[in-house]
Amino acid sequence: MNFKILCSCIWWFIVTITCSPLLQNREIRENDSKQIIQNQDMIKFMQTFGYLVQDGPQALTVADELVTALKLVQKFGGLEQTGIIDNNTLKLVKSKRCGVPDISLKQKNTKNKRFVVPSNGWNKRVITYFISNFTPKLSRDGITNEIKRAFTKWSRYSQITFSEVYNANADILITFGVSNHGDQFPFDGPGNVLAHAFYPMELGLLGGDIHFDDSEDWTFDNSYNGVNFYSVAIHEMGHSLGLGHSSEPNSIMNPYYTGPQPQDIGYDDILGMHSLYISRTLPEDHVHFLPSTIQPQRSPTVHNKPHVHWSSFSHETCTDDNIVTLESVTTYKPEVSTGKNNNTDECKGNFDAISCFRGEIFVFKNSLLWRLNNPGSIQQRYPVQLLRFFQVLADSGQAIVKIDAAYERPDSNIVLFHGNNYYVFNGNHLIENSPRPIMDYGFPHFVNRVDAVMMYGVPPITYLFSGEYFWVYDDQHKLLLQRHRSIKEHFKGVRTPIDDVLTWKFGDTYFFTGNQFWKFDHSRNKTQDGYPKNAAEFLLGCNS
Repeated sequence: MNFKILCSCIWWFIVTITCSPLLQNREIRENDSKQIIQNQDMIKFMQTFGYLVQDGPQALTVADELVTALKLVQKFGGLEQTGIIDNNTLKLVKSKRCGVPDISLKQKNTKNKRFVVPSNGWNKRVITYFISNFTPKLSRDGITNEIKRAFTKWSRYSQITFSEVYNANADILITFGVSNHGDQFPFDGPGNVLAHAFYPMELGLLGGDIHFDDSEDWTFDNSYNGVNFYSVAIHEMGHSLGLGHSSEPNSIMNPYYTGPQPQDIGYDDILGMHSLYISRTLPEDHVHFLPSTIQPQRSPTVHNKPHVHWSSFSHETCTDDNIVTLESVTTYKPEVSTGKNNNTDECKGNFDAISCFRGEIFVFKNSLLWRLNNPGSIQQRYPVQLLRFFQVLADSGQAIVKIDAAYERPDSNIVLFHGNNYYVFNGNHLIENSPRPIMDYGFPHFVNRVDAVMMYGVPPITYLFSGEYFWVYDDQHKLLLQRHRSIKEHFKGVRTPIDDVLTWKFGDTYFFTGNQFWKFDHSRNKTQDGYPKNAAEFLLGCNS
């Protein structure tokens, strides 16, 4: 009998110890959910912007779902995700913002992507727009110019051409309205919802349309007095092209208006455009809208002149599927390396720079340079002395003994980074008053060198890496598109600091650190399984 009593006591003790924390957590969640249910403004907000379903009593909603929904609200607003209604959360739901829901069904099923595409996008490369009316608060010319300027930003990364027309048959209708303005989504007066837009092909004739609340105090000024028209317009155009809201605070597709911003297309938005319009083929691409950068080209005739080693390059880009080099000026056939002794210096990795010029791979280490037709295929008579190949660097009078990073610009000129300077080379001469300080790129003061450069996308976008951060740069307009971003956050699985980045055929991207490299999967935003691998074996054919 005493044994049974003892066992019962032990069982009661174990159950109490084990279950008490669970019961306490459950009670906390239930208290938090009651707090949310009692705030009908919060419930309405979460229903309006997709965090909760519209129908059904909130009392039937599981407590965990309410708390999770509130944490998502806080996440999109850049707040600490407590799941508790505090003053900052109450202030957030009254803030100026876009009227498009933050969460869609597709977004709930997309856990790992930094961008969301609730729509399939447009199926053509020329999209027309019509400004059907204007607000008396802004000049007509000003509105027209700002709309054009914002569309031009999106055009660069989508390969979409936007054309203004003057009739309602346009793909995108742009209008100003107040309260009930004909789309079943009435505006709420000054403040809170500033504008909304519709995804392509959404709600029939409304697909792609953009509506601005005419009751707002619209302005062109870069001040916090009123609402900056351009900042709102460029955001709504993202929806018109098929992008959803982003929880990234610096993304152009973040739902909240925080005042006039530089509003350049950020990294997440670029990935979204690539997914919608670059990675897939549209019907018109088979006709004449295929970008010239990916059209097969014939290699031009090259005459045997000084610096023939440079002028003999193909004019194909490094990411073309069918890279062609000129055999007519080459006196030998490239041979695949048969393997090297792994005790030699080059087989220890730690390459200074790896890049692709005119369809060939260049590997830099200390004072040497290797030239490759493909990974593992070294051209004959290489390596050579760096200054023998780039004689102009020796002639410049600069003490150049190594290259930190290099890339080929969209204008076909070559940029070489060394310390806090860079050199622009046109194939025969240094140009643009080289050397120039790397601060020309608009870097913050703490950057003293460039570790690596990645060219990715069509047309190619320039990514600059230094230390733990990277930047996206517009080479055409000489403009840094965003402030520094964390490499580890946006290129998951990559080890920092990065030594080199190589973008090769089909857009394959490889990150190098020490004697290891990783292949990066842009669609999943992470390194591929099975990596890292041996860098020297991959590039130079060294024995592992």
